[in-house]
Amino acid sequence: MLKNTIKWTYILFGFVTISLLCNWFLFVTVRNRTLIRRRIGTNIAQSGNITEMELETGNSVEDVVNGSLIGQTVSKNGHKITTLLHNALLMYLDQGDGHMIQFTLFLYASWKYVMRHRYLKSNVTIIGNTTSLPDIIFDLIVYCHPEACKLLPLDCIPIEHDNVLEAVPRCWYIPSGRLQNHPDYPSNYGYINTFTFLLDDNLGQIANRYDRILRTDTDVFISPAILGWPVKYPFVTGRGGYGVPFSENRLREISTKLGLRHQHISNIGSSWYAEPGIFLKAAKLALKLSVHFYNNEFNKSLPGLEGVFNQSTDGVWPKWWRWVSTMYGSELAVNHLIPNLTQDNIAFRYMDKESTDGVTPVMKAPHIHCWHTNIEFNKFVFSDKLVRFIRTDIKKLWMQNETMLYHGDLDVSGMTIRQYVTYIAWNGVLKYVPHMFEKMMAH
Repeated sequence: MLKNTIKWTYILFGFVTISLLCNWFLFVTVRNRTLIRRRIGTNIAQSGNITEMELETGNSVEDVVNGSLIGQTVSKNGHKITTLLHNALLMYLDQGDGHMIQFTLFLYASWKYVMRHRYLKSNVTIIGNTTSLPDIIFDLIVYCHPEACKLLPLDCIPIEHDNVLEAVPRCWYIPSGRLQNHPDYPSNYGYINTFTFLLDDNLGQIANRYDRILRTDTDVFISPAILGWPVKYPFVTGRGGYGVPFSENRLREISTKLGLRHQHISNIGSSWYAEPGIFLKAAKLALKLSVHFYNNEFNKSLPGLEGVFNQSTDGVWPKWWRWVSTMYGSELAVNHLIPNLTQDNIAFRYMDKESTDGVTPVMKAPHIHCWHTNIEFNKFVFSDKLVRFIRTDIKKLWMQNETMLYHGDLDVSGMTIRQYVTYIAWNGVLKYVPHMFEKMMAH
């Protein structure tokens, strides 16, 4: 009897031990797979079946959205197939009501719309078959003046250097004082602040998490067309409006003087859409050259500039004008660094499209800029009107025809560029101005 009891005790103990070990093994397996699934840069080496998972920091995110695996990079026969591109919009937001209104109701509002309506990718008319393109999501990375940071929408949160990218769009911000306030840069040149993000020692770590960086201004809109734009080059820009024959020839002469390569491509825009590595190199060189132009290339004693400074120590627009030094510096940097640069790298059909365009369908316009013009849509008229209402009687704002006309969640597929930006801005008034108003009044 005693022998049988001992025998069954051993059997029961063995059964319990095996069960615990099996459960522990299952727990560890599931946990590890979950951690791997959430790590950045999951590469799946596939030959017939998935056989190996290799982690590399800084690539795509693997996750499941709408029942499908996205963000994986599959290596098959030496070719990579990316099913999710995780890109970033990057800019500097300065202090001031006008900057805040443009950021919130132009860039931020259009970003929110595009990310919420990603299904409209199927209506994009840039190419024939958008369903064959990777899914794309954009994060918003805002380098902001500390006072401007306080006024950001609630879903914009501070970035942390160990943040893990997720398969959802996020708005991140990094407080940063103006670049012009640093001793190495011109203190009275506000446009230099567009490069303020270069003050961040962690910029490289942040940028390299993404597949592409779209460096832009705050007075821009993106549209659903950006989800169906198959960018062919590692670096593309919009079109600038600063070049005339005199400045084009002089920029090439200065490029030679500085020992730089110039490929005879002018009017480089301030909006760049590029892979992180070349973006960082171009931005650093562009900043260095912009400072050089501002400090050294507007001296009336220089040969070839006779008569240019008769009316102003800053030169004459558009012949040779100190206040576009950032554009001059960017042109030289891009020409020097981008191999085989051609006019095709200036994506004038897709980037910096005029917000006043009442003919072009918005589904052909990924990136839209508010140019300085009196034609609607005019950013100054819009911003001044809002500031006037916010500072006097905000209740009257809700009685405006535009506010009520653009109420609701509309399908923008049939709109022109001008109709789209007008809708996004005035729809944003209803969604975001109450929060903005409270914060503005508090400051």
